[in-house]
Amino acid sequence: MADNPLSLPEVFGSRHGAELRAALVEGRRTGDFSRARQIANHLAAEIRETPAFLFALRLQTLALEASDDGRDEEAQAYHDILVRTCSRDTIRRVGHLRLLGAGLRQGWLTAADHDRLREDFRSHPTMLRILAGIERRGDPGQP
Repeated sequence: MADNPLSLPEVFGSRHGAELRAALVEGRRTGDFSRARQIANHLAAEIRETPAFLFALRLQTLALEASDDGRDEEAQAYHDILVRTCSRDTIRRVGHLRLLGAGLRQGWLTAADHDRLREDFRSHPTMLRILAGIERRGDPGQP
């Protein structure tokens, strides 16, 4: 593992992050994800994360980008690959990271989301410290 691991945003901005994206796009077209897995393995060593997590995170990003751009069939294809190739736990972790990121960007989370993350992060003190810096707001429609 690297002495100075890259953060997730940095790694996806890196050359290897772009290569992973391209390999996943190609894999969706051909059905062969071996190059994408090879790149994910390399990136995982750099940032001390599992290849499966990086694979899932990038697939979910591709699905969200396609959906945001109105490419619904492509978004569904990436989602299907995600569900077919990644464990439920890995997909859940990716969702937690995205939710935590949204909270950090906007400075708050709904009470339901905040509570769910607090429960799921109960054995991860670092994540709990990050979550503690995000305001817990009442859910929409509730005082």
